[in-house]
Amino acid sequence: MSEISQSVDVTIIVVSFNTCDLTYQCLKSIYLQARAVTFEVIVVDNASTDRSAQIVAEHFPQVKLIANTENRGFAAANNQAFAIARGRHVLLLNSDTIVLDSAIDKCVEYADEHPDIGALGPKVLWPAGDHQSSAFRFPSLLVLLFQSIGLPDHSWLNYDRYGARNWDKTHDVDVIAGCFLMVRSEIIQTVGMLDEDFFLYGEEAEWCYRIKKANWHIVYWPGAQIIHIKGGSSGKDTDPRAILVKRAMGLVLLEKIRGTAVTWVGNLIMTFALLPRIPVWSIRSFRAQRDGRSAEMLKGHIRIIAFHLKCLVIPAWRRGTFWA
Repeated sequence: MSEISQSVDVTIIVVSFNTCDLTYQCLKSIYLQARAVTFEVIVVDNASTDRSAQIVAEHFPQVKLIANTENRGFAAANNQAFAIARGRHVLLLNSDTIVLDSAIDKCVEYADEHPDIGALGPKVLWPAGDHQSSAFRFPSLLVLLFQSIGLPDHSWLNYDRYGARNWDKTHDVDVIAGCFLMVRSEIIQTVGMLDEDFFLYGEEAEWCYRIKKANWHIVYWPGAQIIHIKGGSSGKDTDPRAILVKRAMGLVLLEKIRGTAVTWVGNLIMTFALLPRIPVWSIRSFRAQRDGRSAEMLKGHIRIIAFHLKCLVIPAWRRGTFWA
């Protein structure tokens, strides 16, 4: 955290990467909806090529803009902002979100009323208005088994996502999704910043693990709401590159929380779970022939399979190996 004395209620950090229009929409919603708290906004742009940084500078001169010359990833970019943040609370807010109905004001007020809360997240909605899952359990082999089955987020059988819990009520959870994750500034001072071994995905879960180990509560609170245009900032779920990164970071997270032996078993589960997906991927590759992406998509799927096979022999999920 900054050595400068804390002088605002909340520092809002938005990391952007080629989300020009979404970033503009997100920032506009912040300034429209945050009325009852004092705040500062820090945008960290990870070397976007779509004029994201320029648009922020032109339309939101009050924003503190950090324009990176390379894509440093989500964790590292947030850590850059942590270093100069002045808020009593720090809010990680995705660039593909829209703040609704004074959500930031409400979350600051609720956190101030509950000093045992270390991290807080609101109710998250899809653009159509239905509830989007934003709380989940720490990784384990049991969680991985349920994830491999591919159950819907709101299925009562979905152990990872707490089954069919009533999300109109407040709950203590393991992890709050990083699309809107508010923590006290003292959390950063005591448990540390985000782990930069994570490039994208998994960093908020590992952070929440450290926060919970330090005896703070991680709370989902439906008294505030936002819209999350999921995939707007991280790529489509069907993109092989995004799938590979997510799987690798998932194994990094599992190792940090459960150890190497459990992670090896976890990779074995993920490898076997790939088998029924291969026909689906083949169909997608065939359909992609229409726009000339077939070879690229097929290559991406082969790389995913090769990655998991490699992990059976060496811990290729570690960043030094995976990103080589």
